[in-house]
Amino acid sequence: MRKVVVITAGGTIAMTGADDELATPQLKAEDIVMTVPGIEKEADLTWINWRNKPSPQMSIGDIAELSELVTAQCETNIDGVVITHGTDTMEEVAYLLDLTSRKQGKPVVLTGAQRHPSMPSPDGPVNFADAVRVASSSLGGEQGVVVVFNGEIHSARDVEKTHTTRVDSFSSREFGPLGVVSNGNVYWYRKPVIVEEYPGGELHDQVFILNVNLGSNGYLLDELVERGARGIVLEALGGGHVPPEWMKSISRAINKRIPVVLSSSCRGRLLTSTYGYRGAEVDLINIGVIFGDGLPPKKARIKLIALLGAGYTEYEIKKRFEENFYN
Repeated sequence: MRKVVVITAGGTIAMTGADDELATPQLKAEDIVMTVPGIEKEADLTWINWRNKPSPQMSIGDIAELSELVTAQCETNIDGVVITHGTDTMEEVAYLLDLTSRKQGKPVVLTGAQRHPSMPSPDGPVNFADAVRVASSSLGGEQGVVVVFNGEIHSARDVEKTHTTRVDSFSSREFGPLGVVSNGNVYWYRKPVIVEEYPGGELHDQVFILNVNLGSNGYLLDELVERGARGIVLEALGGGHVPPEWMKSISRAINKRIPVVLSSSCRGRLLTSTYGYRGAEVDLINIGVIFGDGLPPKKARIKLIALLGAGYTEYEIKKRFEENFYN
C-alpha cells in the first residue's frame, strides 16, 4: 500500500457553518479523512495540520514555507503528497509549489471544495478521495504539481479557477486536463511538455500585476517603481499591446533594472511581429519588455516571483520566460 501524507492548509474543505452560522475554517486533517469512509484501504495515510486559513489570507511567505515542507516530505519514504487548500488562490499556490519545491519524482496534489461540509452535497469528500488516488498513482510523479477537482487532473501551469461557486470551476481551458479520476481509477491522457524548477532563495511579494485598459496610462507603474517594486507584470490588451501613454513609464522601469513581463487579458500566445504602431508588440520588444510565454497574468507573476527568489539576473529571467515562446 502506497504511503501518502496529507498536508492541510485550510479553505472551504475545512470549514463549517452549521446552525446558520457563516462558514469558517475549523476542521483538522483527521476530520477531512473521516469524510471518506474506506479511504484508509486505498493508501497508508498520515497527516500534518499545517495551517487552517481561508486561501485569500495566504501570503507568499506561507507558500515558501509550504514549499520547504513539501520538499522535506518528498525526501522521506512517502510515495505522494496531498494538500487541502482553499480554491481562491489554489491555482497560484499550485504553480508556485511546482516551480519551487523539489518533488523527487513524487506526486504532489492540491484539492479542496467549493461547497463546505455543512452545505447539501459537499464536494470535498470526493475531491479528497480522488486526490489520494492520484497521489498514489505510479505515473503521478511525472506530472509535476497537479490540481484534482471534480474528477479532473490539471497541470499547475495550466489550471484556472473559472467560476465563483460551481463545482466544475477548475479547468485548463487552453489544453484540457492531464487526466481524469473515474470510478476510483486514475486515467492519464498526457504529460506536460514544459517542466521547470527554481528552488532556493527568498520569495518576495513585491511583484505586481497592472491592468492595461482603454485610455489608461503608466502612472501606477511609476508609483510602484518609486515604492520599490521588484517586478511588474502587465496585463496588456489583445496580442500584447498598450496605449502609447504607457511607453515612457515602462522604459523607466526597465532602465532601473526592474523586469517588466508582458501577459494578456486574453487567452492565446502574444504576437511578436504583426503590428507597427506605437505601443504594439514590436515597440515593447525594442525597449526590453519580457514576453510571458503565454502565461495568464497570475501565473506570470508567480513565475517572476520564483525566478527572482532563485537569484536570476534580468537576462536570465528573460531567457527563462522566452525560451519556449519563440520556438
